[in-house]
Amino acid sequence: MSTTHRPDYEAFRQECTGRILMGLSKFQEAYKWPYINLQDLSSKSLVIFITSRGHNPPSAFARADLNATHLGTVAHFIPEPAFLPFHTLFLDGDKVETYGRLVSWEEDDAAADLMFTERQFSPGDGLKAFELQEKIYPFLIRCCELLLHDFTKSGALLDPSIPTGIASDPGVTPEPPTAAVTEILPSLATISAEAPYRLPANIDFERLREIFAARLSAAEDYLFDLREDPGYFADTINDWSEHRNDALLDTNGNPHPTGPHTQDFWGRVVRNIIGDGYSSYETWFLLHRQASLLCTLMEKYKDEISYNKQLPKEYLIAILKLRELLKISAEAPINYLQNIQSSPPLRHHFTRAPQAPGTINMHIMPKDERSPFFHKPWGLLLILWDRQKRDLFGLTNVIDAFEQLMQDPEESKNISSYIADRFSDLAILSRALYEVENYQPWAATFDDEYNGFSHIRDSLATCLMRLWIPQLSFDFPKLGRKLTIDLQNNHQGEVLRITMADFVFNKDYLEYMDSVLRGIVPYCMPGDGKFKYPVNKKRTKQNTEQMILAERNLDSFWEKFDANWKKLTRKNIDACFGGHPPKKRGEIQRTSAWVEPLSIKATPQSQKDTSTQEWVHDEEKNKVKTKSKKAKSKTRGSTQPLTQPETQPEAQPENTELKRNVGQSRVKIPHHLMRVFNTLFFQPGQNNTPGDVPWVEFLKAMVEMGFAAQKLYGSV
Repeated sequence: MSTTHRPDYEAFRQECTGRILMGLSKFQEAYKWPYINLQDLSSKSLVIFITSRGHNPPSAFARADLNATHLGTVAHFIPEPAFLPFHTLFLDGDKVETYGRLVSWEEDDAAADLMFTERQFSPGDGLKAFELQEKIYPFLIRCCELLLHDFTKSGALLDPSIPTGIASDPGVTPEPPTAAVTEILPSLATISAEAPYRLPANIDFERLREIFAARLSAAEDYLFDLREDPGYFADTINDWSEHRNDALLDTNGNPHPTGPHTQDFWGRVVRNIIGDGYSSYETWFLLHRQASLLCTLMEKYKDEISYNKQLPKEYLIAILKLRELLKISAEAPINYLQNIQSSPPLRHHFTRAPQAPGTINMHIMPKDERSPFFHKPWGLLLILWDRQKRDLFGLTNVIDAFEQLMQDPEESKNISSYIADRFSDLAILSRALYEVENYQPWAATFDDEYNGFSHIRDSLATCLMRLWIPQLSFDFPKLGRKLTIDLQNNHQGEVLRITMADFVFNKDYLEYMDSVLRGIVPYCMPGDGKFKYPVNKKRTKQNTEQMILAERNLDSFWEKFDANWKKLTRKNIDACFGGHPPKKRGEIQRTSAWVEPLSIKATPQSQKDTSTQEWVHDEEKNKVKTKSKKAKSKTRGSTQPLTQPETQPEAQPENTELKRNVGQSRVKIPHHLMRVFNTLFFQPGQNNTPGDVPWVEFLKAMVEMGFAAQKLYGSV
């Protein structure tokens, strides 16, 4: 048995793939059964594997077993399947009589259509599925025999007539139950790692919608914080400036001609920050809207969705659009991950070739390719950046391999928060794409529906098709005409048209960013301390005045930015999103002028009131907002508290009463959780400072208050 996670990747790394011919790999087992390995099965995955296969027929896994050999099949590292024309192998049902029926196209007019749309199998692929399952099931039975050795000796394991002495429990479910609302849900990384061993399930669009909603809220908060919080604005600029390849010295020790010492450099940094912020918002909005639409359409067509026929056209087009949105959206984080070369933990591994005059392309090279860093992580990153290799390995599989690698503390310490954020977004997108592309049996037809059999026309099978269609038209007139029509009837143009039309900001307005920033870059450069924001210190006159000054400097920059934007585009930036502007969490809060505090002696009653604070809690709104807030704090990676308003004493009761009038309930926080929520909802003052809350304590507090938490990729 293979020893490591994704042994096919390790086999690919070890062999000189450029010289390997078809079927000559010595790692046949790794390419055919990549999920049967010691590392993955030395956990509860083995129990999941046995449970799912024991409760469902082999036909439910045939396509998934075949897809697991993707790398070995596409790269021709394992033998090609046998070829038998004009026949279809049916792998359906749960009986010996129906599983593995070889049907001639003369006997069944639908057989060819089912094979070409991959709802059934060609004889070669069907035989390969048999070969794969011929090893999987004896392996699992042997595991059961070893685990239940006493039943094996008595014969009760495989003979239902022999009593086991264990009462049957009708309440036992085939799959482990989902987490309750008060539990911490499994991470996306765990779900991804266990997916190959579970039943290929129907896609859960509602769950995708919730994940996209959390990320959308984080994108909106990001834009709001850039305008409200000077400290966060400056930290973001500094962080992005540390992850640019033009910040690297060249092999001669010289800086880039337009490096950090120039205004052009900071202009590019701010352009990317603002442009990416608004582009990211539009991306997550479109994904969330499409997932919501699919929730509605799935309910609308629930009585028409059948394994024996194609999906309704409206529903199919919506799925293809989501698939295309996910692929387009993944390009941005993939490109940003190339900045890992200049990230603080890894920049000592790289150098830059001297810049040729009049060019903008940079050549970044490793200083020493024998460094341990270039053993595995770098190879996975190179696959991500190469579209052809990415398609060969599969985006989700590469992300899964990278996530497994990052479980090693020595590897994870090389990932900065900036890179972790990009990786987190990419992982969410790839996981959603995985679920769409495993929506079986229809997922096997998505490429054909989108491209119109382009993978047949663009491959060696083109020659076969030129011979087949005339012959089919002669031997099977109805079938020949149907294939000719199917080759012309695809949804690519329609999907691309409706998908690209939605990217209003990215398509029509992003190009204005350079012109808008022209002449105002000095107002946002953080080097002179104009955004120094001592929000984490006690409120004194000096600190308060510094905070007010930083806020004014930030407001001044955004006023100039908005004025330039409106001058160029004839509209405010929020009006450039096709009627769906980013939501704001309220008015931008600003620090009040310093007022000398009065010396008031604290009474025991006032101290008691402070220690037994009650928090207003909106049952419906807070559920979504709290989950979104948590996602925001993780994806952004910021540890600095946001600016809090310094309200007048009489304003608080007035606001509270207003909230009561709109039907909000009051929830008393348990005493042992008060420290967590007092820190989260910090009230600034002269004698107190903001504090930190350990992430685990925050999670426990939120779960105890009735919320569910799901760890996304890149989280601690």
